[in-house]
Amino acid sequence: MTGGLKNRAVLLLSLLFVMPGSAVAGDKELVMFGSKSCIYCQMFNREVRPNYRWSALGRKVPLREINIERNGTGGYPLRRAITVTPTFVMFKKGREVARIRGYPGKKNFYKMVDQILKKVN
Repeated sequence: MTGGLKNRAVLLLSLLFVMPGSAVAGDKELVMFGSKSCIYCQMFNREVRPNYRWSALGRKVPLREINIERNGTGGYPLRRAITVTPTFVMFKKGREVARIRGYPGKKNFYKMVDQILKKVN
């Protein structure tokens, strides 16, 4: 493969992994809509984010973060606007099925996501 063609192939493959609702992402996805200036987003990123991927919930539903100041909704179809950061939105097959407004603390966050998963399975 030539350099330009190889770069295009790599770009296309990477887009498949980040496209909202893509088959690669699986049937459920949790998206955190936040901003760099949000203190509660910073708390979440400090308290939950580092270990989420390896948690029981993280293995069931991947977490993606969208900076609304830079990327708006990131192409995700939302039922209503994001008015609080962070807002965690659960998508199933590319459609919004539930949301958590604000960061309720580590323990409550895991409980709330678990309750959502039980309802949408």
